[in-house]
Amino acid sequence: MQYREVRNLDATRFTTIAGLGPGWHPLARDATSGALDYLRSPLLRGRGCLTLIAGPLAALVTTILRSPRFGWVESTADNALNLLEQRLTGCRRVHVFGAPYTHGPGVHDIHYNQGDPPGQFQHLDGIWQDGGTIIESTTGEFTAFLTKFKTQVLDTGDNGLPA
Repeated sequence: MQYREVRNLDATRFTTIAGLGPGWHPLARDATSGALDYLRSPLLRGRGCLTLIAGPLAALVTTILRSPRFGWVESTADNALNLLEQRLTGCRRVHVFGAPYTHGPGVHDIHYNQGDPPGQFQHLDGIWQDGGTIIESTTGEFTAFLTKFKTQVLDTGDNGLPA
């Protein structure tokens, strides 16, 4: 497993999901519904600036740091869960993206859902259906906590399959 934390997200990009009340809300698999796609979604791009580097180099570094391919941490799941638990402590609101269980309460597939190698999970791959946790702090900062399996690639085509 791998995880990635994207902090200081642009809160204005979350108006669609922030306006939803508590409970389960199906989202269309497209760019305007508030659905997540680790590779395509502008929701998951951090904001900020680099003031020490100027010109084209600053733009290149900023692009790399905001890239969905940057910042993945190897995990045995314990360190990822410990970090997530810290972020959830005292937060204002949590948005969990995934799929509901068909029997009983709960949500699963709270992870990247594309880029699988051929095998038992690849038929489930698709775009605009990634799971994840978006945490709104009491100060209004939005942070994404994202997970993926090591076997999944971060280069997919329009159907979510490895490119």
